[in-house]
Amino acid sequence: MSDLFLYVQHLLGIGHLRRAAALANACAARGLSVTLASGGRPVANLGLSPNVRLLQLPPFTVRAADFTCLLTPDGEEADEAYRAKRLACLLQGFRETAPKLLITELFPFGRRQLRHELLPLLEEARGRKSPPRILCSLRDILQQRKEKRRQESLAWALRYYDRVLVHGDPSLVTLQHSFPEADALGACLLYTGYIAQSPTTPTAERERNGVIVSCGGGAVGRHLLESALDACRHRGPVLGDWRFLIGEQVGKDELRRLGEGLPAWAKVEGNRPDFHALLARAGLSISQAGYNSVVDLLQADVPAVLVPYAEDGETEQSMRAALLGRFAGFEVVREEALTAHRLNDAIDAALSGEDKPPRPAIDLAGAEHSAALLARELEEADAHAL
Repeated sequence: MSDLFLYVQHLLGIGHLRRAAALANACAARGLSVTLASGGRPVANLGLSPNVRLLQLPPFTVRAADFTCLLTPDGEEADEAYRAKRLACLLQGFRETAPKLLITELFPFGRRQLRHELLPLLEEARGRKSPPRILCSLRDILQQRKEKRRQESLAWALRYYDRVLVHGDPSLVTLQHSFPEADALGACLLYTGYIAQSPTTPTAERERNGVIVSCGGGAVGRHLLESALDACRHRGPVLGDWRFLIGEQVGKDELRRLGEGLPAWAKVEGNRPDFHALLARAGLSISQAGYNSVVDLLQADVPAVLVPYAEDGETEQSMRAALLGRFAGFEVVREEALTAHRLNDAIDAALSGEDKPPRPAIDLAGAEHSAALLARELEEADAHAL
């Protein structure tokens, strides 16, 4: 049995899973027993607490940015038999766990293509003799949808959910910015602050030097990497060494190819476990504008150039980048306009920080705040059961 059953599905990158893992670990640190049900490809080195049990479902993945077609790990479209096997695994894990709290990450405000398993899970939960409290775990900004889709999401939220936890800070952005119907959620809508991947602790002042170029899990971002490599060659070593960190989904042969012919001040390597320490010492970051990447930048307080992923109608990263681009130390370059020349101009602007206000203080203790809130939810559930 577990106190908390947390469902998460990553498809293209691994940011959703890493954020869910950070939340699970924070809950475990408060004494909650947690089952983390992961529906994407297995990811090594999640760093889960011993009090977090990982339930690996038969994985779903997607091809490029086509989120409408769910695939098996071998690249075949998931048929009814595969989906049924996965649903049975999910429901069996939930029944064996018999949790007092159930969290779905993103759904019902996203992952609609998984409603064939999530709606049965919610019905199973609501139909229990002692139903768990049901919560949604949301990032700060949602993908923009048409009104009909938003109304569908709202209806599911009002029907099934006790709380909607937004892992963001309303001083930067509210849920209404990307989901205009958010006011209808009323008191069940709560902001937790941003979830950092490592504990938020003060760092000693030190000289910053060098450039970190990163693309998260590496499934997308090739144009960013190529442009940054060109900028590195043209700019020279004036900013210090350039370190290009390549995600888990890039193979060793491709990693080797990217590292060929680099200048002496540049190095290409896979993502590193000490990434946050590297970023805290860097003089500049170049990255996309995904949730985890931006939180890392805010935590490290490093000047940054953001190149938001915006292919196939994706809006979330562009909205987040635009919000941060208002402040000193942040510059934004649209991917379709990205060249080495434009990137170098943006680097100069990010480092100068002129003509922009400083960014406000932003709450980065979302994992701890969320865990405290969930512990209170658990106490209420226990009291109600008496």
